[in-house]
Amino acid sequence: MKLLVPVLVLLLSACATKTAPVIPQWPTVPADLTAPAVDLVPLTEDQHSLSDLIQNSNQNYTQYYILKEKYQGWQNWYNNQQKIWQGLQ
Repeated sequence: MKLLVPVLVLLLSACATKTAPVIPQWPTVPADLTAPAVDLVPLTEDQHSLSDLIQNSNQNYTQYYILKEKYQGWQNWYNNQQKIWQGLQ
């Protein structure tokens, strides 16, 4: 019984102490959203035909739409993480 009182006092006093608030870390960005943009391909001086121009335009438009999807993915990811973050605060 003599030992029970000090242990009980110790346990109750430990529950009354303040602890530091837990602040969640901001998550890391997915790697595919941080990859650098691919440069657009210019026409070379020896490419004079219409087919070269169309092929080059198709390649550049494809790169544009890939970058557009990454940009929109980045915005969606960031906005969703921000909503989660604000919900935790």
